Amino acid sequence: MKRLTALLCLINLLIASVTAQNLPPSKKTIKAEYGLDSEKSYSSDEVAILLQITEEEAKLSIKKAYAEGYKAGLLEAVPESVRLETLNKQLKADLLHYQTQIEKQNELNRILVPLYITLGAVGGFAVRGITWKY
Repeated sequence: MKRLTALLCLINLLIASVTAQNLPPSKKTIKAEYGLDSEKSYSSDEVAILLQITEEEAKLSIKKAYAEGYKAGLLEAVPESVRLETLNKQLKADLLHYQTQIEKQNELNRILVPLYITLGAVGGFAVRGITWKY
């Protein structure tokens, strides 16, 4: 079993080494790109200007990335906010429906409770009157 595993690993290694692509090294270096000379001594003013430019570019990049992320976050949140607004409207409609049902039931109870009390009293007196006669 160990030999089979070792053989499979060896085959995989050979395939990976054959199919690997060798990328040519980048000929463009930072020194060549910006025209820097390693032999030259740059003044502090030149270095300060370069650092200031770098800092400004970094701030602009950060602001741009933040704005893009903020927009993406807003776009991502739109479906959720629409769903929550729909749910809110539906729950408000249900609440209003149940409140009207409760109000109707309370109105009905204001009429029925005294009626039931009266009917119970009349029925009770009627039963008592019947039992007294016999």
